Amino acid sequence: MTFLHREVILDSKECFALKTIILQNEKYVKELGPDIYGGRAGNDALTGRYSVYNWLNNLRFRNTLLPKLTNFFKKINYTFPIIIQCWANTFRMNEGIKIHDHDPLVTSANIFICGDPKIGTNFVVDGKHQNVANKEGEITIFDGTTLHYVDPNPTNDVRISVAMDIYLNGELPPDLENKNRYYTITL
Repeated sequence: MTFLHREVILDSKECFALKTIILQNEKYVKELGPDIYGGRAGNDALTGRYSVYNWLNNLRFRNTLLPKLTNFFKKINYTFPIIIQCWANTFRMNEGIKIHDHDPLVTSANIFICGDPKIGTNFVVDGKHQNVANKEGEITIFDGTTLHYVDPNPTNDVRISVAMDIYLNGELPPDLENKNRYYTITL
């Protein structure tokens, strides 16, 4: 499978910082609205709050991730401004995310923060399922229409990732006025 881009952009210290921020704020984010995503193996998913909270609006989270993300986007020649929807996934024992895709107008991404890297992320290309092992701090950029999923976590360690839908080249989300959902990166 060919990804648009794959690269480690965060070190262990940065991943630990993001893990801590996500876990400290998980309860707060879950209280912002119901879990509206039915494609998760588990109940009361942090994933299901993607429409009510953008993690880049959290100052500590933004200060850790945004400089690395901005530098990465510059390196791969993305044009600014870039609108991002950014959410966190926490998968505990027997939790994962079922097969799905995203909006065809977006470029999608995920960054593996922590957990068992062997669980990997599964992508479906040309009807074939391919499991890609995760690497701590690695961003994977892929077309928004690519089917993907994460098998249920068989371990006692929480698996945390950050997911994003990226609006490039002037594409605008349908509800851009929702400031809790989107963050705009400018230079």
